[in-house]
Amino acid sequence: MTLSALQKNWIPQIENELQSTFERMDFDGSEELRTMLTYHMGWVDDKGGGKRLRPLFSLLFTGALGADPEKVMPGALAIELL
Repeated sequence: MTLSALQKNWIPQIENELQSTFERMDFDGSEELRTMLTYHMGWVDDKGGGKRLRPLFSLLFTGALGADPEKVMPGALAIELL
């Protein structure tokens, strides 16, 4: 499978999981923090999110080592949020 095909498979899942995780986050009433993070994640304008290479590589490396990439999705998302 090519990198392009892997990206088409994983990037939508990563993006959906990131947005779902973001919606569940408690910002303790800090609208400024929420705004900053939505900008950082690329969700402010119509240009879409970033390339999401950090979580993609995490999932690909996990699969290459013979483990289930789905099991490391939370860690891959955490890497992107940093």
